[in-house]
Amino acid sequence: MNNRPTPHRHRHGLWLLLAALSFALLAGCGGDDDDSIQDADGDGSLDESDCAPEDPLIFPGSDDPFGDGVDQNCDGLDGIDNDGDGYPANALDASQRDCNDWDPDIHPGADDTLGDSIDNNCDGVDGVASTGDDDDSAAGVDDDSAAGDDDDSATGDDDDTATGDDDDSAPTSQLAIAGNWLDNWGTSHTITDTTWVQGAWGSYDISQFDNSTQVVIAQNSLGNSSGGGLWSRFDWHWEGSQAATFWYCQTCYDCANEAAALATAAADSSDPANAGCGGFSWTSILPAP
Repeated sequence: MNNRPTPHRHRHGLWLLLAALSFALLAGCGGDDDDSIQDADGDGSLDESDCAPEDPLIFPGSDDPFGDGVDQNCDGLDGIDNDGDGYPANALDASQRDCNDWDPDIHPGADDTLGDSIDNNCDGVDGVASTGDDDDSAAGVDDDSAAGDDDDSATGDDDDTATGDDDDSAPTSQLAIAGNWLDNWGTSHTITDTTWVQGAWGSYDISQFDNSTQVVIAQNSLGNSSGGGLWSRFDWHWEGSQAATFWYCQTCYDCANEAAALATAAADSSDPANAGCGGFSWTSILPAP
């Protein structure tokens, strides 16, 4: 029996072989020349959208830690800036950090109109950014963490020593012991809301006082014979019900600062004529003749 292939079978196989070779050549040429499907660094982002096509760590959507000076996620900024307002959400400096990275109108330094309940400038309050006093447009806002300053929500209480701020006008109280006095040692005392002058011994610049607790906090004048520039606490106690004379104790005369003077425990006024002032009696004060 003759098993040789017939001529028409031979021609059919040859055409199949030529077709396969042509397809392979066309596919190879098209792949090498078409830049639109290239990803040279293999990071999953095509070269045409990859801002660093030779670096597999840099591509759109990559993590982009702030502060290394490298734009890893191809948004044009070091750090993550989803809304493109120029302020990264992961900035190390809180004053430059975007508090809403999906709204380009919200970022540090943006206009912040009071009353819309939106913190547009990322300072933590609705209203204009503050500087630590209560003179901004966000009325009644406590715009720092310090206690005893004048940026709390109570209006009309002059609770600091600054002038020209917006919650003081005329003084609302006067130091109860203000006046001219003479102590039992013959020393004159001239006391006002702001100073306490003790004859030739020295003077003190009063920073605060409280008539209800009968205390004065003052800084020693630099020219005092001792303790110049340090701080003092004075406690006083009225003699009898007429409030014509009083006792005083300089409870602290060398405190390092105002806070330390204020924190000093009050002197014992139970027996001022004999004890209670650092182991000594208090000083008696009479009206000056």
